[in-house]
Amino acid sequence: MKVEKLLKPEAKQGKQIARKRERVAAYCRVSTDKEDQKSSFEIQVNAYTKKINANPNWILAGIYTDEGITGTTAKNRTGFRRMIIDCEAGKIDYIITKSISRFARNTLECLACIRHLQSLGVQFLFEKENIDTSTAFSEMLLTVLAAFAQEESRSISENVKWGIRKRYQEGIDRWAAIYGYAQTEIGNYQVVPKEAEVVRRIFQAYEHGRSIAEIAGALTQEQVESPGGQTQWGTSTIHAILCNEKYVGDIMLQKRYTVDHISHREIKNDCTTIPAYYIQDHHAPLVSRKTYERVQKIREMNCQGGKSEQWNNRNIQYPFAELLHCPFCGKSLHQRHMPVQRNAGCGWLCEGEGACGQFFIRSAILEHAVLRAYAGLTTEEVEQFAYGKDFAVIQNAWTLIDMKQSHPAFDRVDYYWLDETVSYISFGKHCRKKAGRSAEWPDDRTVTVHWKCGLQTTVFSGVEKEKDMPYRVLKLYGDYLERKIKEKENDHGNYLHSG
Repeated sequence: MKVEKLLKPEAKQGKQIARKRERVAAYCRVSTDKEDQKSSFEIQVNAYTKKINANPNWILAGIYTDEGITGTTAKNRTGFRRMIIDCEAGKIDYIITKSISRFARNTLECLACIRHLQSLGVQFLFEKENIDTSTAFSEMLLTVLAAFAQEESRSISENVKWGIRKRYQEGIDRWAAIYGYAQTEIGNYQVVPKEAEVVRRIFQAYEHGRSIAEIAGALTQEQVESPGGQTQWGTSTIHAILCNEKYVGDIMLQKRYTVDHISHREIKNDCTTIPAYYIQDHHAPLVSRKTYERVQKIREMNCQGGKSEQWNNRNIQYPFAELLHCPFCGKSLHQRHMPVQRNAGCGWLCEGEGACGQFFIRSAILEHAVLRAYAGLTTEEVEQFAYGKDFAVIQNAWTLIDMKQSHPAFDRVDYYWLDETVSYISFGKHCRKKAGRSAEWPDDRTVTVHWKCGLQTTVFSGVEKEKDMPYRVLKLYGDYLERKIKEKENDHGNYLHSG
């Protein structure tokens, strides 16, 4: 039998095999930026730097840090993601961190990351739990302890949410930076004059009929600094300012809430799961309540959501809102696009539940008529109502007088001055005359503006051509609808046949 003599590795050929020095990195994280956490963060960084440099078999590959960031997800941790990239680039052999909870509080994400890096030859040391992933049984321990870390995170999250919601219930808000205000030392809202003027300008421009895109364009052109510190204004920024109740001095608590502590996904609070709290006159307003409420009304009127099943057009009620009434049934008119004539544009028509559907007037014609009614109005006529006994009538009369003195005439119809001065607008029936039956079929083509002070102004509507008569447009539209229905039925039949 031949026996081979084995030599110790260091004795082979009289040579010593040198141990390879490992490239070691450390990962440090704290989830808040409070003073005590900052101190812990600095201690971690200094301790790991000294520890790695003191070991002759280790080479410092880097200290990767994330300060004031939660550990339930890796997507927002820039230091963590940079460490992973360096591992994938082959720059790190070993990672030291204080505990599993410092590394990650999401069990699945934690294990997936560790397994991924182990496949690249990178091992971990979790000091608090004394787990080295290069040893046996580490996988089982990691799974159990990572689950505990995740549950701890859930518990902390629930405690934090409970505290926040309790404060909301007591009317205590959480400060969030907002354009136009700064926070005082005791947490109150302090007006920033320069920014406040920009906010007031935005509200006034929108109230006076300027679109969000026009307002954003004007501010950008004038190089006005935006909330983000840039001179480029986006429409979303203008929209956010216009619908923010803080500018009228109110505050809504718990507008949104976090679904879970893992994804941190926020959703709008519809008050079906948790309540919201509205506090009026919480702080100094930047705009008046009347202006704010009028702006919300204009936003609602300009809403393009939903299509009428009957008319298949956008429901935009600006600028007349509910001021217009059908001369036949008295129902409110609604503005629709009428694709039945060349250059027909939009029109106001009688539609909806209980409506007769017999009246239509083009928007451009109506607006010209209302502008003529306002321009022909004299302050002497209004003054007759300015010295009565009814306080509301007197107030409305002086409002109209002040409006006439500052604006003798308008070049466009905007909701703000209609809302200030007009009660409602009525129409003649605009019926077609028939031979020998003129008394029964009066051709009343008028528009009457009923001012809030009690005065009425009647003018010719401007409907002169046969093609603009209500019955004519509605007949064309009815034919159009029938064609569309038939086309839809034919398309459906062809689809079934081809199938």
